Amino acid sequence: MPLLSPIQYSGSRSQKIDDILTVILEKRQGEKIPCFYELFAGASSLSLNAIEADIADSYVINDAYWGFALFWHMVRDAHEQLIAKYQQLGGLYTQTDETSRHQFYQWIQVKFNEHYLHEKHPSQDLKVLQAARFAFIINHAHFGEPFFKEFYPNKSDKKYQFLNCQMTSELGQLEIDEAFSSRVLAIHQLLQNKNVHFESKSFFDYIDTVSSKS
Repeated sequence: MPLLSPIQYSGSRSQKIDDILTVILEKRQGEKIPCFYELFAGASSLSLNAIEADIADSYVINDAYWGFALFWHMVRDAHEQLIAKYQQLGGLYTQTDETSRHQFYQWIQVKFNEHYLHEKHPSQDLKVLQAARFAFIINHAHFGEPFFKEFYPNKSDKKYQFLNCQMTSELGQLEIDEAFSSRVLAIHQLLQNKNVHFESKSFFDYIDTVSSKS
C-alpha cells in the first residue's frame, strides 16, 4: 500500500504511484537516480513513495506555492509541534455547530492570508502555526480545493486567498483528522537521514534548475 500524504489535495497521484515507480525502476534497470525531481509536488505522494522505495541519491520536492515547502519542512523538523497545533485547530473546529464552523474556517483563512512569512527570520512558532493552518485549510475545505489568485486570477480578489470548490474526498472529515497525526509521524521518520530538499520555485525557474543540473 502506498505511503499516504496527510494533506488531502486534488491532483494526487497516489493511485498511480506503483505504476509510475515501476516504469522508473525498469527504465533505470535497478540503478539509482542521482536526483529525483517532482515539479508539481502538491501533496507529494509520488516523492514520498519514491523516497521510501529508495530510488535516488537525493530528492527535490517542489511546488510553486510556498505553503507546501513550509509544511514539509515542519513535518521534518518540528513534527510534534505541528501535530499538536493541527489537533488544536481541529478540536476547536469540531466543537462548534455548522454555522460557527464555517465562520471559524473563514477566520483561519484570514489569519493565514495575513502572514506570508516575508520576514527574513520568522520564528519557529510562526512557521509551525502557518504550516498547521495550511494543512487545516486544505483538509477542512467543504469538499473543496484551495485556489490561489496567482494561478487563478478570476477566483479571488486577494492574493493567495483560499476558496472552496466542489470536490469529493475518499475519507470522511473525522478520518482525515485521525489519519493526519500518524501520517505526519511516518513521513517525519522517513525523511530522517535522507537528502531531501523542499523548494517553491515557479515552473520556469524549476525547469532552469533541472536543466542546469542535467
